Amino acid sequence: MSIISRLTNAYKSFIYKGLDDGAFYRDMSGNYVYNDMQLLKGSLFKEKDNMKEYYFKVPFLADCINMYADFASQVQIYEEDENGNIFEDTDFINFLKNPNPFQDFQTYIKEAVINTITSGMFINYGTFFERGDLTLDSQIYNLYLANLSLPKIKNSYLLREKDVSKLPIVENLPDGQQRKYTLEQLAIFYNLANKAYSGNNDFLNPISRLKSIEVSIQNIIKTEETINFLSGNKAFGLLTKKGGLLTPLDEKQKKQIEDKINFKRKGILTSNDEMAYLSLLIDAKKLQLIEFQNNAKENIRTSLLIPNDLLDATSGDRKGSTYENQQFAESRFINGNVKGYTDQILNALQQKAYKYFERRGTKLKGSYEHMPSQIAINAKLGNEALNNKLSALKSFFEAYQLGLQNGIKIDAKQFLYENGLEGINIEEFTVNTEQNAN
Repeated sequence: MSIISRLTNAYKSFIYKGLDDGAFYRDMSGNYVYNDMQLLKGSLFKEKDNMKEYYFKVPFLADCINMYADFASQVQIYEEDENGNIFEDTDFINFLKNPNPFQDFQTYIKEAVINTITSGMFINYGTFFERGDLTLDSQIYNLYLANLSLPKIKNSYLLREKDVSKLPIVENLPDGQQRKYTLEQLAIFYNLANKAYSGNNDFLNPISRLKSIEVSIQNIIKTEETINFLSGNKAFGLLTKKGGLLTPLDEKQKKQIEDKINFKRKGILTSNDEMAYLSLLIDAKKLQLIEFQNNAKENIRTSLLIPNDLLDATSGDRKGSTYENQQFAESRFINGNVKGYTDQILNALQQKAYKYFERRGTKLKGSYEHMPSQIAINAKLGNEALNNKLSALKSFFEAYQLGLQNGIKIDAKQFLYENGLEGINIEEFTVNTEQNAN
């Protein structure tokens, strides 16, 4: 190899000191070039078993899930008997106010909802679950699916109910210790379904709601990493000799430039050589990172059924939505989405304390009618319904009086009954109307 070739190769492969591995290299013209293949280093997509890790890494995903958890924690719980009587001060309700020594009900329900959405499975351990009734020291805890080893089912079709209740489940704690349970000691329900389709080894494992949007979640992570990489490099430009010479700078010249470009001498650049400034900045807009992120966020928002009036994927707020639309969206979201989670949780707890509820003849329920958005919407709908009834009644009275004047008899009671206005004293109205008609 000739001396010119060696110098050329050395010059081309030269990496500017202080930048990450191979992120920039100098081309034949002496320019520093960004190695865009650095962005593609490693696998583009890797499936993750523990979906809850995404909750801690992606703020937008956490915002969506927290919206469920925050609303769920505001549920008002009560017991109701078959006659519709409501009981808010009972042993079980008071117990749920502090389900364990470390959590109140709001903290417990938030954790339960977050675990259910991320893992696809609600799992609780209760000290009274196996007994089916409250005890003096009753406690319940949310379990973390990633720490659990679920049993492998050889043939699910041959299992009987008593066999299922004795299935072993092991909790692997961070310190290496293990807790062993049987299925009857746990309260479980699936957010979507279990993986019965994938084989008996995964029969009890859940399907996470996040699985279908895992690529979008990772796109947000990767664009954030790219933005961090671009903004985190300490060198945003450099000085090099003019003329495009192939000979690289010697160590003294190189150190002189590095010291100055890193502002080690108050940012004043001086040199005896004629120098050219080369920018290492990248036009982030051309990379379309924000567009990629917004597209991924929209996929997450729609998959988790978050109304656009509550959380805009692009701006991250409620921009452009009227207050009334926000109230309607919040009310529909709570009653259509959030309530489903709290109803399932309360039903699972009721089943595990079946002796208590059978003895009392009640059911465990939750309501969101006290929420400000629900109160406002109920009032608005009530006013609209009243106005509609008054309008219909006015039209009916006018038609009724006109009919009498023309000798046509209308069954007023039947009309009012069919339109929910049976409380009106139609006899008095009929007498007055007939007198006016005569």
